[in-house]
Amino acid sequence: MSDPAFPNQFYILAFSSSTTPPITLSTGEVIPLAANGIFYGSLFFPSIFGLTNSQGFLNSNGQAQATWTVPNFPTLAYFTVYFAFVTINPESTQQILSISDAVPVTMLP
Repeated sequence: MSDPAFPNQFYILAFSSSTTPPITLSTGEVIPLAANGIFYGSLFFPSIFGLTNSQGFLNSNGQAQATWTVPNFPTLAYFTVYFAFVTINPESTQQILSISDAVPVTMLP
């Protein structure tokens, strides 16, 4: 992940099986992921979904590295998930600083 405009800020990475409908916040900001079971699982139980370092702090260059261990299930071949992350400043009245675009990842056999 890279967000050089907000170094040293907290980030949260999640994924979903769809980008529609996107999550619209009360502020009008839009997170480009659908709020489905996969999204909530990756957000609240990241290790069960194979994510490591999906939450943490960006470094001084505004970068961080998360990893995803793709499950070895043949039925997931050609299944696409979409990743996005937000940067957050919990000490600010505007908690979400930025929202990334969704990035599609298709699993191959």
